[in-house]
Amino acid sequence: MTTSAPDQTTRDRLEERTGTAWFRYREALRGLEPGEYEEVEPREWDLLQRALAPVERERAALAAEAESDPSRTATPE
Repeated sequence: MTTSAPDQTTRDRLEERTGTAWFRYREALRGLEPGEYEEVEPREWDLLQRALAPVERERAALAAEAESDPSRTATPE
């Protein structure tokens, strides 16, 4: 099964947002001393989770739409 072009564009955008969120998390922690890491990491983890939550909700909604509407997917030829 393949996805329609708009769905693929949306999936690509969601992947980009996921990658950006993880990049920001890693960059915020890069080069920290152990004491700094212990202080900063919980806050950065919370920010990461807040960034990823809407992405996951959108991804789940997209999957649910595809399951409920067979015209949103096409079978390969």
